[in-house]
Amino acid sequence: MLLEEENAQLHELAFSLLSQPLCHTEGAYFASLYHARKAVELTDYKNVKYMENLLFLNIVPDKVISDEETHEIAKKIILFY
Repeated sequence: MLLEEENAQLHELAFSLLSQPLCHTEGAYFASLYHARKAVELTDYKNVKYMENLLFLNIVPDKVISDEETHEIAKKIILFY
C-alpha cells in the first residue's frame, strides 16, 4: 500500500502496528522509527500526534531515538501551541 500511495496516515498505521502489537519482534522499534519519521516529514512537523510518536520511541526498551533529538521534537511541540 505504501508503495502505491504514500501518506502520513499509512505510515502512522505502520508505526502503531510495529511499536505496539509487534514490538516483541526483533527490530520492530527501529522499523517503527522509520515510519514515525516519515509521517512527521510528510506533514511538515504540523501534526503533534505524529511528533509524539517519536517521543515515545525515546522511552522504549531499545531507545531508538536520542535524548537530543527528543528535546528538539519536544521544543517543536511546545512552539506549536
